[in-house]
Amino acid sequence: MGTNKDNNSSDTIKDTIKDTDQWNFSTNNYTPEQVAAQNQDLLSHLGETLTGDKEAPMFLNKDSINLIAKWFRTPEGASECISTILNAANDSRKNAESQIGHHELYFEDYNNELKRMITNRLRRYFNKMRTAKDGKIKNPKNYLYVSMRNMFDKWQNDVLMAEKDEANNKN
Repeated sequence: MGTNKDNNSSDTIKDTIKDTDQWNFSTNNYTPEQVAAQNQDLLSHLGETLTGDKEAPMFLNKDSINLIAKWFRTPEGASECISTILNAANDSRKNAESQIGHHELYFEDYNNELKRMITNRLRRYFNKMRTAKDGKIKNPKNYLYVSMRNMFDKWQNDVLMAEKDEANNKN
């Protein structure tokens, strides 16, 4: 009594591929009410989802993520906001590395002060978005990027200046 695993393996793979091809999570496949409920669930648990993985720590704290989730109606919008902040951080790192050969942008250093600064900057950003006169800020995404980039650049500069002052005081 033998098994014919070799003969069936390609059929199993084809069946699996065929089954997964039918997975379509497009919002077109759901009622507007279902989409709203799905979005609300994803957004309300965004902080837990993104900060709960110790293997891949998040560069934002839970307060920042929850704040973002309050201001966006879709997971795509929240994800784009988070990506914009990360892009600003990465560009700040690259700039520092090109200028001085290293960077000081570590989110876990200094008792997570940088993470708290991001949360505060996000609040300032959302306040500006809420209170700005119509049309004053033409590109909210770019405004967020520039705001975060300036904060990250300043952070790195402040850390480097503090280290320089400390070194000078020792001499």
